[in-house]
Amino acid sequence: TGKPVLLALSQVFATPFLVSLLLVNNYTLSMVLLVPTYLFGEMWYGPAAALVQDLTPPSLRGFATGAYFVVISLGALGPVFVGWMNEAFAEESACDPDVDDPTWSMIIGIACFYAASAIGFILTALATKKQTNDHLLKALDVKQVSTFEKSPLLILEEN
Repeated sequence: TGKPVLLALSQVFATPFLVSLLLVNNYTLSMVLLVPTYLFGEMWYGPAAALVQDLTPPSLRGFATGAYFVVISLGALGPVFVGWMNEAFAEESACDPDVDDPTWSMIIGIACFYAASAIGFILTALATKKQTNDHLLKALDVKQVSTFEKSPLLILEEN
């Protein structure tokens, strides 16, 4: 259950770097801030693919991997969303008055996608926590004991 929490934190950590790199007026500093943005914001690919494999039974792993890649390809719609927001807000660029500035559209759009993915990873962590606990109890051959008894909540079943 550690993978989804790590992935949610990575999305949260990437957001301030993203906002900073889009708002700074120094090109060099913007490129420096791009490194942690991508380090944290895009680190989810490998662990998420491993998580898909961990959560699905062997007979469904091929289907689950295919569905995972289909969902990832929906991320290509992000630039369309940012472009739509840019037209909707139509803020004039400081450099060229004939061009709309996409800075705020990118901040709002990308930060919203980071937040949505963090929420998704947290929900995955919560959903897999119960599944992991159930598998652990079954593997250890453990049963739950009533909280009214003056004994530990879990005891090993005697054979």
